[in-house]
Amino acid sequence: MSWADERRAIETLFGTAWGTTTPVQYDNVEFRQPTTAWARFTILDGQGQQISLGSTAYHRWAGVVVVSIFVPAQTGTATARGYADTAAEALRRVVTSYGSSGTIEFGTPYMERVGGETETDWFQINVTCPFRRTRQHTD
Repeated sequence: MSWADERRAIETLFGTAWGTTTPVQYDNVEFRQPTTAWARFTILDGQGQQISLGSTAYHRWAGVVVVSIFVPAQTGTATARGYADTAAEALRRVVTSYGSSGTIEFGTPYMERVGGETETDWFQINVTCPFRRTRQHTD
């Protein structure tokens, strides 16, 4: 139950829900930016802690997933907000298993406007969703 397992589980969960909605840029994977709407998917890990003692201990890590949604500038916000709804529904309060003894629990996503259409050719909205990953560790 590693960070690699976490990434695989979270990206698979999102990718399945997002489907062919738009192209998605994942971390450190070759991507050609399209001229139509697209999204960037980022996992940001935070602090971890041991949450129980004994021969079977549990460890928990916090993090957030950020789905950055880009639509062409000067096209309004309806399309971007529709994609934001899709991203939020993909993650909101989902609990998923990973590996043999771990779970990932997502919280409530929120949306924020980033930058503006006058600065680039894109209008951007981010959907951010907190998560926590818990795994059992047996000595």
